[in-house]
Amino acid sequence: MPIIDEAGLKGYEVTIWNGFFAPKDTPKDIVTKLNQALLAALGDDKIRARLTELAVDLLTPQEATPDALRAQLKASVDKWVPDVQAAGVSRVNSCDKQRPEGFNLGRLHWGQG
Repeated sequence: MPIIDEAGLKGYEVTIWNGFFAPKDTPKDIVTKLNQALLAALGDDKIRARLTELAVDLLTPQEATPDALRAQLKASVDKWVPDVQAAGVSRVNSCDKQRPEGFNLGRLHWGQG
């Protein structure tokens, strides 16, 4: 089976990422507590081992922040919206209206490299 690039999709690259979100306007101290709880859970060897088994590239505590998730979400929207619009897909839901709070967990990566 050819790799994606050999199959004719030159430069194709996609990263699947996960994040935890809370409703818009969740107080910052609550988001911070949730983030700390997630980081504590990810410190558990059994949890880390299972996620690694599932091919999740876990982020460092410095990468697993609400600001990092906002940046990841913006980068994904900026990357995919032009292609989605070019394909004629209509907008079903808008991140612009519901900017949730959240934090990153990890990412899976497919494509070149």
